[in-house]
Amino acid sequence: LRILVEKHFAFNCVYDSALSRICFEDYKAVILPDIGLLSEEILSKLVSYVGSGGILIASGHSGLNAGSDFRRCLGIKKIDGIDCEFSSAYFKIDPKDGFRHFHNRDVVMVSKRYIHAEFSAETEKLGSFIPPHPFAPAESCYYTVVTDEPAAAVRHSGKGKAVWLPWLPGSEYASAPYYMGQNEFLEDLLTNILGIAPLCEGLHPTVE
Repeated sequence: LRILVEKHFAFNCVYDSALSRICFEDYKAVILPDIGLLSEEILSKLVSYVGSGGILIASGHSGLNAGSDFRRCLGIKKIDGIDCEFSSAYFKIDPKDGFRHFHNRDVVMVSKRYIHAEFSAETEKLGSFIPPHPFAPAESCYYTVVTDEPAAAVRHSGKGKAVWLPWLPGSEYASAPYYMGQNEFLEDLLTNILGIAPLCEGLHPTVE
């Protein structure tokens, strides 16, 4: 929520209890911010929404209780495990096509949760997970392992797209004591990868 506000994207907030009354087709994109349990009725509506041309962005545990149709929509074949509350892990942004904020930097910090998964062959992976590595002393602060696990998984489904973020960018950014790239990663994903334009670009985050 804070990222959407500061980056000046127009949005509505809908409570879980009201989802059954929403016509998803009225929206260009639907974001599920770590909503663990969703009814089969809602999940089926979301799959249809993507198939008809909508953009679905799910993060964290959103819909992971679901059956095969919803997971297939997100490109997920299997959940392998979850890491929580770790230090000195990152996403490496390479290649940087579409990520204009990362021309002079390489990584985004992640520390609260990462969900390990296997994906279908047609799923596009953006970014690469760097698992926790030494962060002190200074001469040991470097990584040697870069996995093929993504920061975002993008799958075309019907006429639309489904994106799964196996981490919590909003929570990471809200609790970070200093900038570590989560907001700009999400801005680039929305704007350049998914074609969702903000109301105005280049404004200071405090402008409402």
